[in-house]
Amino acid sequence: NEHEFHNVPFEVNFRGPDFQLETRQVVINGPLDSAFFTLPFEPVMTYINRSEKISHAVTAEEHFIKTTGNVNWVNALVEVNTAEVTDSVFLRVEHNWVSADPIKQPFSLYRISPERYWKVDGILKPGFKASGKFYFNGKTNSTSGGWLDNQLISDESKVYLLYRSGTNSDWQVTDALKNSVGSPTDRYGFCIIDSLRLGEYAFGQLDSTLSVRDIKATDAGINIYPNPALDFVNVEWNLNAEITKVELTDLNGKQLGLIPVNGKLSCKIPVSHLPAGQYFLTATCRQGKKVSKPFIHN
Repeated sequence: NEHEFHNVPFEVNFRGPDFQLETRQVVINGPLDSAFFTLPFEPVMTYINRSEKISHAVTAEEHFIKTTGNVNWVNALVEVNTAEVTDSVFLRVEHNWVSADPIKQPFSLYRISPERYWKVDGILKPGFKASGKFYFNGKTNSTSGGWLDNQLISDESKVYLLYRSGTNSDWQVTDALKNSVGSPTDRYGFCIIDSLRLGEYAFGQLDSTLSVRDIKATDAGINIYPNPALDFVNVEWNLNAEITKVELTDLNGKQLGLIPVNGKLSCKIPVSHLPAGQYFLTATCRQGKKVSKPFIHN
């Protein structure tokens, strides 16, 4: 296999609760390997290749943060603006030059970046608050520094910053503030997340071809609109669907509302109280069959 390597020396880094650093060397064989280490402390953070001796499509920066202020982390392609810090914290941001993991949730209205994502890790303390500024650049001319997001972005107005806490979680839309930096059509700008959290961030674009207004549930005759929604969503179905109830849930499946609709052919659901993000409406037929449709609340 031309993509498989053997006897590759790799560095594994561990940090303890008091920022202690231990580095171990390991030799990796093949696409999957394992190793065991004995450490003088219980690690709270583990990462690899801190010294960047191996090219593995990651550029990173790590810093001890003791004071407030805005700093451009050039290697990690992010700006970190510390607003509050009462005790020293350790923060590491990795910019991964590979595609983000796909969105797990079926019927997602977003396409996630096929080119890059960020991982934010660290040892934080109470009283720390910082924002993160992530630039998107879908320009395709050689002098713009673009090409970073040209495969993703076709419409700058539909760009969002997505977040997940880890690989066991799914991507969800953040409430990041978006700035087009001049022109709203040049595919260049940034998103600012007010409270930077440990986890992963990636750009996504709302895919208009998946608009709920245009998607009909042919097996149940269900239509949901408008999408994106601001104050309410309408749910309509034909008589043959025999819908008994409509359930509103978030991306994690948590029930946010349940509307009995026996004998009706439509319902109107208020959503203005919901945080911006993606949600699901699930209609249950009398026979027990369920049909789920996504929508976005702005």
